[in-house]
Amino acid sequence: MAALELSAVSSRLTAVDATGIVQKTTTLNAKPAFFGTSVRHTANAPCQRRSRAARAEAPSEGAKAGVASRPAVSQDADLALQSQRVSSGKSLVAPTPKGFVSRYGDNEPRKGCDILVEALEREGVRTLFAYPGGASLEIHQALTRSDNIRTILCRHEQGEVFAAEGYAKVSGRVGVCIATSGPGATNLVTGLADAMLDSVPLVAITGQVPRPFIGTDAFQETPIVEVTRSITKHNYLVMDVDDIPRIVREAFFLAASGRPGPVLIDVPKDIQQQLAVPSWTQPMRLNAYLSRLPPPPQRAQVDQIVRLLRSAKRPVVYLGGGCLHAADEVREFARLAGVPVVSTLMGLGVYDQSAPDALHMLGMHGTVYANYAVDSSDLLLAFGVRFDDRVTGKLDAFAARASIVHIDIDPAEIGKNKEAHVSMHADVLPALALINDAIKEEAAAGRPLPSYAEWRDECMAQKAQWP
Repeated sequence: MAALELSAVSSRLTAVDATGIVQKTTTLNAKPAFFGTSVRHTANAPCQRRSRAARAEAPSEGAKAGVASRPAVSQDADLALQSQRVSSGKSLVAPTPKGFVSRYGDNEPRKGCDILVEALEREGVRTLFAYPGGASLEIHQALTRSDNIRTILCRHEQGEVFAAEGYAKVSGRVGVCIATSGPGATNLVTGLADAMLDSVPLVAITGQVPRPFIGTDAFQETPIVEVTRSITKHNYLVMDVDDIPRIVREAFFLAASGRPGPVLIDVPKDIQQQLAVPSWTQPMRLNAYLSRLPPPPQRAQVDQIVRLLRSAKRPVVYLGGGCLHAADEVREFARLAGVPVVSTLMGLGVYDQSAPDALHMLGMHGTVYANYAVDSSDLLLAFGVRFDDRVTGKLDAFAARASIVHIDIDPAEIGKNKEAHVSMHADVLPALALINDAIKEEAAAGRPLPSYAEWRDECMAQKAQWP
């Protein structure tokens, strides 16, 4: 039976040409890219799964029915795809911890809940936040059999999802939370929406009523996939126990890669109880998503940014949450270019706020001198930001005298609120690393950037006047 995968992505996708320069913006409702076929084990039938060797030799169920089967994707092909399309350094295969040993034999049947927990272990999960309920109790029982995962029992599902979000922000890892069906699942909604808006990598796992009861208004049944469709990066309703290893791998990859965000996995109770032998070598089915990840930054665009820096007299760096993983590159850029730095709320912590050229937070709740610098600038270098209304106020008046350079990993943000003169669809980290290299090369060739000393003195005077 095909696994039912429901995409929660409804976003503006921006077409990007071979150089990474924005060409066109359209609106697209993303649909499931692929549906796979596999042998189904019913809850009432004993597990009679074939060995992996036998499955490899025998024709697939789809081939028997005359349906073209999907060609196998080799690990080499996965790695080649990664090197071509993934610039954020996220692995296409599970980052199984060194020395990990499964509690089960290779061909030993185990419950779907145990497969789910082992999949989490193989993703390197060591801490998760949960509150139990009837539809998720099997998962909690499986967690008691794990020696690797620490379960933190919260007192409310909203508390657990915010705890997982905070854990993700502090640790840099994907946060994980587990809730039951119905009211337990709906209590996650506010936290999922917050993680979506703040671009926090999160995987939320919810229990669901057994498959035969879905759609019958059963006790504590809520269509949580539909409820969270617009506030998650992607979501899944697991309809085949064989799909659990692949779905968990995809969920963690989706949550952490590109622009991070929350992913929800809804697991019916009969799937949790069903016996199966998992295959941990299933390839991900995310080709359409991978094709939309940012390409490596292009030197032609970098040279254009350096030329703008050379001609500017009052440049300002405007950095946001998209720079959280690129703090070293941001600091090096500020040192090389000598440009004052302002931050959004999500960007605080990237740049040392005690540095003389740090103008702190801008916008409605920001400092006078940060807003003065942006308003007076002739070049605004926007790195990993979305031009939020709490920052910009009236868009037409925001940085009205400045040329704008916008670098963002999400093409939907480029040109959404404020048009940029130079835009780059790229991960900020490799983009800034390339810009820093270009500045160094120019300086080594006897063409250093201007000092901007008068502009920095002016900003410091405003900083002293409005402490």
